[in-house]
Amino acid sequence: MGIVVALAAFAAADFYLNSLGRGLNFDPRSVEPVSTEQPSTPVVIPSAFKVGETVQGFKVMSQVMASQVFDKVDLGSVKNIRVVKTQMEKIVAPVPVATEATPVAIEEKTPEAPVAAVPSSEPLTFYEIVGPRDQGALTYLAIKLQFVAQINATTETINEDSKYGDNSFFYNDQNLQSSAFLLSQIGDNLYGFQYNKKSPETYESIKGMIQQLTQKP
Repeated sequence: MGIVVALAAFAAADFYLNSLGRGLNFDPRSVEPVSTEQPSTPVVIPSAFKVGETVQGFKVMSQVMASQVFDKVDLGSVKNIRVVKTQMEKIVAPVPVATEATPVAIEEKTPEAPVAAVPSSEPLTFYEIVGPRDQGALTYLAIKLQFVAQINATTETINEDSKYGDNSFFYNDQNLQSSAFLLSQIGDNLYGFQYNKKSPETYESIKGMIQQLTQKP
């Protein structure tokens, strides 16, 4: 008799659970998987200038870690340094379409919002070589020796010039007549500038950047 009662109880429970399930329409494929991935954050490269910043008329466009300076001299054998390569573009203000001497068309037009300055096609490559603390002169010497060892003595030269920062030299390449290359030591770090040598405005901007870097704490 007890067995009959137990079977009846199990049958009643099964009927009750099946009745609940018919109203739920449960599909295991509809369950959203739980994501274990962390939200990605942009990588910030420590540098004197930040992406998006405007410096002496040039806008910082991008930054990457590097192992060379001027895409020429490999600094991989120099210990305890970090090299950052920054691409910059000269900012040019837009030229007004109409002036008082040249009025706009007769038909009435809706005033447009002011046009922001846009980058030009003139690039500037800025290198930052971060060295050990209180060893700027030694880092400068180590980098200069890498130039001496790697450049072509026939078509490439370096000219020491003490006018830019604590120490500095120009690197010259006969195969790149339109480009200038300046390396300057300021404190613990070295800064390289690859730019259009035929642009006096760019040269003045670089002198302004060196002055700005000299004043940084």
